[in-house]
Amino acid sequence: MERKSDAPIYITIVVFAFLVAGGFLLMSDRIGSLSTDLKNTQSQLEMANGSISSPQTGSQQTNTTPVQNVTPQQTAPQNSVSIPTAIIFTTQSSPALSPQTSITVTVEDARRETDGTLTLDLKVFTDTASGYSAFDPKSSIEVLNLSGDNIKATEVNGQFASIPPKSAATGNIVFQTDASRNTVIIQIGSGDSMKFYEFNFTKKTYKETTVG
Repeated sequence: MERKSDAPIYITIVVFAFLVAGGFLLMSDRIGSLSTDLKNTQSQLEMANGSISSPQTGSQQTNTTPVQNVTPQQTAPQNSVSIPTAIIFTTQSSPALSPQTSITVTVEDARRETDGTLTLDLKVFTDTASGYSAFDPKSSIEVLNLSGDNIKATEVNGQFASIPPKSAATGNIVFQTDASRNTVIIQIGSGDSMKFYEFNFTKKTYKETTVG
């Protein structure tokens, strides 16, 4: 009986081996290419992150400076006592400008420094005026002195010399008082319309009072 040749089997095995080797080489090449692409992508991301983080760092450094500048203002010692008020009175405008008219004055705040300097913040309304009006705070507001003449203002700040009609002007009036006394009495107005207000700068209170 004649034996068949084994050549076809060997050929098949060799061909299969070449195919397997070729596939392995192809996969290895693809894997190498993917690894290179991954490294390139990683490098690009690192560069991008570096370029993004730099402006943020600069921004943080920029924001640090204003905070340091504000700190001394926040920790500055307080050298005065302030008392908000609701004192309102009506008086005639100054004869420096005519015609004279009725004006309304509010004392919004009283501040006293440790050296006795007293400042009253004022707001003047000319609601009924038909022309420009003037207001002289020195003639309407004084510090009462029970043992002698009243204390008049040493300084007036604000546009009280010429106030447009139907408007308002703000400013303040300054007195020098005895720093050793905790209370100050303010005299407002004259004649029958005169009123007195006692300020206690230790208790930070004020009240209307009577004198005499």
